[in-house]
Parts: sequence; structure tokens; C-alpha cells
Amino acid sequence: MLLHHPHGSFTDFRGKLVCLVHGFIFSGVEASAKPGAVQIDDADKALAILNEIRSTGVRLALDDFGTGYSSLSYLRRFPFDTLKIDRSFVTELLTKDDAKSIVKMITDLAKELGKHTVCEGVETVEQLDLICTAGCHQIQGNLIAEPCPLNEFSRTINPDRVLPRFHGRL
Repeated sequence: MLLHHPHGSFTDFRGKLVCLVHGFIFSGVEASAKPGAVQIDDADKALAILNEIRSTGVRLALDDFGTGYSSLSYLRRFPFDTLKIDRSFVTELLTKDDAKSIVKMITDLAKELGKHTVCEGVETVEQLDLICTAGCHQIQGNLIAEPCPLNEFSRTINPDRVLPRFHGRL
């Protein structure tokens, strides 16, 4: 579930989400917020909204971490559970040493702050190997499965293709 809504306000979206989840238990559900979706200029209101969403059992992820509006102050101020490392760093893992350093630094920082990490855009086994070495908790990307409708997901994923090599590392 993506929290960023380009044509509406964060407050409007919060109202819709709270109405949607009222009376349900959402264990294991995580909502992603793009950095620009949480406005620092009204931080107290944003914090109250995020806490309200989190009180429903929904975990919060900060999407595209390391790019755009993301800031270390977000990590201190807002109750995000997960940092989603932007795919731009993953794409360059095999060609640029600074990308490896950034992924490792974000992963280490997240661990120190008690947060989980997800690397976005993983497409090769070589990228996955470096991500596992960096200590990232989870991955997203075409290596595991290409985007598809939910009802087709179980038919498209092939855990035998990648997972045996990394069993116990992710």
C-alpha cells in the first residue's frame, strides 16, 4: 500500500485509511510513505497521523530512502518501522563502490535504530549477494517476481530459482 497521493493531501489519505481499517486487525500489513508525503512544515500533525495509522497495527515504511526529500530528521521524528532503500543504489551496486557503501550505511543505521530494511529493484543474483552481505532484511524486485495482479502472484514466483542459495540469509 502506497501512502503518497499526488492529487490529495496526506490528511485526506489518513482519513480514508483509518476508515478502511477501522475494526480490522492488520498484522503484517505495511504502508509505504514517499518522503514528500510527510511534510516537515506541519510535523506535529504528520506525527499524530502516522501514530494513528500505526495504532491500527499497520507498519510504516519510508519509501525511496536516500533520495529526494528523505532526511535523517525523518528517522528521529517519525515512527517508521522500515527503510526502503531506493533502487537507484541497488542498480549501481555492481558498478559503483559508493552505491555499496551507501546501501551498507543505510542498513547499519537502520539496525542501530531498530528498523528493518528493504532493497528495491533487485534484478540479479549478484545484486542479491551484495545486499545479503550488507545485511539488508528484505528485497523487492524482478529477481523474485515481476509485477503482476495479486491473483497471479502465486503462479509467477519461483523460489527454487534464487532462494536455495540464500536460504537463511534473508
